[in-house]
Amino acid sequence: MSKYYDLPKEALASMLKHCATDREATEAFFNNFLYVKHLFSGNYSMALDQGIELLDTLQGIDNDAYRQVHKGTPYYWLGTAAFLMHDYQTAIFFYDAALSEDIRAGARADKNPTPAMHFILLEGEKLKQAAKSLVQDSQARLQAQIQIYNGSPGRPKDVQDLTVENLREYFLRLAISPDRENWSTLSTSLISFLLEWNYRNTLLDLRVSQGTSEPFFTHLFKGCVLFESLLRSNPVIIPQGNNLTLIKYLQASRVELNIPNDIPIGNADLPTIMNDLETVDDDVRLETAVQFTGKLRNSLGHNLGWPTTLNKKLYQQLFQMVFSSCLHVLACLYIPRTP
Repeated sequence: MSKYYDLPKEALASMLKHCATDREATEAFFNNFLYVKHLFSGNYSMALDQGIELLDTLQGIDNDAYRQVHKGTPYYWLGTAAFLMHDYQTAIFFYDAALSEDIRAGARADKNPTPAMHFILLEGEKLKQAAKSLVQDSQARLQAQIQIYNGSPGRPKDVQDLTVENLREYFLRLAISPDRENWSTLSTSLISFLLEWNYRNTLLDLRVSQGTSEPFFTHLFKGCVLFESLLRSNPVIIPQGNNLTLIKYLQASRVELNIPNDIPIGNADLPTIMNDLETVDDDVRLETAVQFTGKLRNSLGHNLGWPTTLNKKLYQQLFQMVFSSCLHVLACLYIPRTP
């Protein structure tokens, strides 16, 4: 293997143009650089840095050929490197980019799925995917949260148990189709929000003195915005009017979500939210989860500088409330109900 920058730019340009018209040569071309060797040697940071630099260099050499050539292979390896560095947002960006390249080349999830599709659809059971163990881990984390959601009281009687498969069928697969392009960011955000929690949770107690809560507050706020975005993009309830707020969407969906019309989510400060968590039973009702998610969205959406200390128990409670609220919207407004 050779580092790409050891080759003259003229040679790289010639190879890139050839790959733009020869799909079979493309995979070998992109696998013949040191970033791949670094990935499989466990040097994930160098793999990510060199891979990104490679793509940036190729784009600068010949943008037209770069746009034409199939880049699924480097995107997939860069996604894997980022995942193993716990940079889940970047990982899913590259996996999704690989998926887009595969779709452009004619791949379809129901006919000839690719490894990138298996990741975005969380199909850990599928064979022929280099990142299979990562997909299995991600799928297991989703399954654990689904079990928590299914065990939570407060679902409407005609809302069926959520499963990984019906979430795939009615949300994740549709999110990679041309008809639902606006769902793409929602589905990838759901996955990255899920994956980021374990890593953030591990970090929380490593610092023994008080300091910044930015990684945890911004993570939770991301989930709150995802919750609101799922409400706004749902295919069932579309409120009328302009500049609609979160409470308006909740009120419009109150019957479907089985929540009261006057669910209190406003005028909440984070210290009060933390104190109120102490009074919540372990068996959290979904109405309560939605209420806390709304309050958290309105508090963190206006101020990250709250004078409060977050511990693992509170962080876990808030994360699970927010994630269950997202699943609740999906179960009630995206997945067909039991006849």
